Amino acid sequence: MSECGVMVPIEELRELQERFNNFVAAHKWISVDERMPEENQDVLTFSIAGMCAMTYRADGFVRSITCRRCYGMGLGGITHWQPLPEPPKEQP
Repeated sequence: MSECGVMVPIEELRELQERFNNFVAAHKWISVDERMPEENQDVLTFSIAGMCAMTYRADGFVRSITCRRCYGMGLGGITHWQPLPEPPKEQP
């Protein structure tokens, strides 16, 4: 029994650990030296200009609508990226 007096089945703990590990893996920054996004994938990028949401194409990142300071920035300025989260399932 834990200090708070709640017993949790080991299977439930393993499932929670797996979900947590998947969440962390999906939200980590990936170096452009490690690998690039899939073509036409929307990603969050990090560069000296800051963070911007962009779409990756085989010939380089292209500017998205989220950030003017990243306009025209090619691969040279971007150091890391990560996939964007899934959009909400519920519509307003």
